[in-house]
Amino acid sequence: MSIKKVGALVVVITLFFILAGCLSRPVINIDNHPVPTTFNGGQLSLNQVASAINQAGTKLGWVMTQKKPGLINAFINLRGHSAEVAITYNQTNYSINYSDSYNMDYNGTTINHKYNDWIERLGRVIDIDLMKVANPDNTIQ
Repeated sequence: MSIKKVGALVVVITLFFILAGCLSRPVINIDNHPVPTTFNGGQLSLNQVASAINQAGTKLGWVMTQKKPGLINAFINLRGHSAEVAITYNQTNYSINYSDSYNMDYNGTTINHKYNDWIERLGRVIDIDLMKVANPDNTIQ
């Protein structure tokens, strides 16, 4: 093998590892994110919070399973990749925490970047649905 071929092979291998590293990110959890209050400062009921979380996840294709009051397990499977999270909640906040995954290259601290995209989107849609429940007269798009 010539020096040029070895050099090109080293460059290709290096680029492979650089790009592979770009696909993994530290796992994102959403911790104690506030639940909005009603227009007059009141709290949503636990059932209202659960309903908004379930509705948000279902809209995005997550399978939502109520385990007990204050705990929903959510599962999604897209294009051969799957993830499961535990969503804990009360009347003042909610959290989304990693539980398990398949084909997401989870190594204990990092995971495929798509997982974080799914979690961030789930959190945004939960926020929108909670706002709709807390302030039904406001139109939220």
